[in-house]
Amino acid sequence: MLERTKPYILLWSEVALPRLVPNHASHNDVTNLFHRHLKGYIGEKKVDYHINFLRKKFTILRGITLKNKDRTFQIDTLILSNYAIFPLEVKNFANQITFDTDLNQFIRNDGETETGFRHPISQAEAQRMNLIQWLDEHNIHSIPIHYFVVIADPETVIKVTGEGGAKERITKIVSHGEHIPQKILTLEKHFESQPYRKINHVKLGQLIVKNAHTKYIDYCNRLKIQLKDIKPGVKCPACSEIGMVRYREKWLCQKCRHTSRTAHIPTIREFLIIFGRGISNRECRYFLQVESRQLATRLLKSANLYYSHKYRRWFSKDIPYFLNKL
Repeated sequence: MLERTKPYILLWSEVALPRLVPNHASHNDVTNLFHRHLKGYIGEKKVDYHINFLRKKFTILRGITLKNKDRTFQIDTLILSNYAIFPLEVKNFANQITFDTDLNQFIRNDGETETGFRHPISQAEAQRMNLIQWLDEHNIHSIPIHYFVVIADPETVIKVTGEGGAKERITKIVSHGEHIPQKILTLEKHFESQPYRKINHVKLGQLIVKNAHTKYIDYCNRLKIQLKDIKPGVKCPACSEIGMVRYREKWLCQKCRHTSRTAHIPTIREFLIIFGRGISNRECRYFLQVESRQLATRLLKSANLYYSHKYRRWFSKDIPYFLNKL
């Protein structure tokens, strides 16, 4: 079972936002990115709680990104059973949402205004087609794929308007997270009674994880954020104030007086996440606000990084970097 981790865009915006100068032209964009993806991540974690009840019988993959011949696509949650695959498209909307089957619209009402969004069933259907293509490319055919649109917040009111079969179809596909396990178990029982070939879902899950593709985007380049736009300084692990000073082999927070021997390590990690180009000794001295080259080297070594003589920069094995920046 693949555990859910924060998506790269959430990690990036989470560390970039507190350091980005307030008057930067992209400050609002970064703020919106952070809040939107944090909300999505919280919603996915809520749904995870409910589907964990299936973990002994099914293979559960979270936040999977795959790449087929045509495109890269991401599935919030993928549940593999003995007879079928169940992709979950998770939505974390509050208040009231409406599926209008006459006009094929999806509308959120937050109590003040109505806002239209991309139809989540269309998104789920597109992911289903992408998944079928990916499976075909790996010579895996004829597996039933039944997707759900999952509403994370149990207090969200779900309305379906219109007449006919479309309305009935939506009520079968859209559900609050707490009802998803029983719906999947019911469908699994149905598939079990049909002439479908049994799936080795553990082996299939291993194949998917092996081919999982992490999509990284150079957000600094996209949003025109430069080094001068990011506030330097070691962040206090106690109060999050940026600007700890070096004092007797420790870092001292001038705001709360907390001391730490290792506060530079997460600060260096923040630089690596924000800029995606590794870090040079000079950049380290600037970002940690220290003057000694020897001290900077010692601090970089203590952060469990590796040095590239080709690029003359330090890198982390678990943080991506962009070759066009090197």
